[in-house]
Amino acid sequence: MLIGTLSELTGCRPHQLRYYEAQGLLEAERSSNGYRRYSVDTVPVVQLIQSLLAVGVSVSDIRQILPSLNQKDERRRWTDLYPILRTRLNAIDRQIHDLHIARRVLVDCIEEIGDQP
Repeated sequence: MLIGTLSELTGCRPHQLRYYEAQGLLEAERSSNGYRRYSVDTVPVVQLIQSLLAVGVSVSDIRQILPSLNQKDERRRWTDLYPILRTRLNAIDRQIHDLHIARRVLVDCIEEIGDQP
């Protein structure tokens, strides 16, 4: 399929798909006229990349784990993914904690000021 079709199927803009390819996350064959051609199997890969990026997994981490995600051995697949997801979850938990503290400080300041202009 051409890049436009892949874009429509995944909701991913063509420039993002070209970026993923440049970063080694996707592979495309080139037709004689130079157009990129993607296999149907690329759709779930793009969806996975988008999901991982949405939760803050880095491109370099995705590049590292993609080969194992394509394996048929499910146990091996998730063994490689688990530590990356766990690390990202821990980072999000730290951010939530820090935001709770910042919120508490702001609430305390607002309450101390009270109705003053």
